[in-house]
Amino acid sequence: MTVIDVASNTVTTTIPVGTNPFIVAIDSGGAHAYVSALGTDDVTIIDIATLTAVGSVSVGMDPRGIAVLP
Repeated sequence: MTVIDVASNTVTTTIPVGTNPFIVAIDSGGAHAYVSALGTDDVTIIDIATLTAVGSVSVGMDPRGIAVLP
């Protein structure tokens, strides 16, 4: 996943996620992003404050949606 500074239109960092990332969801507190990957059938959890992947969860074939509950 690529992080872009929209003010300067530049790439600030790249965070490794699974193959063929498909969708991103942000939790209600803004602390974590969740990125589903179709090629590896998982969801990567990203700490937004540090812009690092903190884990991943295998979720089964072709995760095409994410729901985040409080």
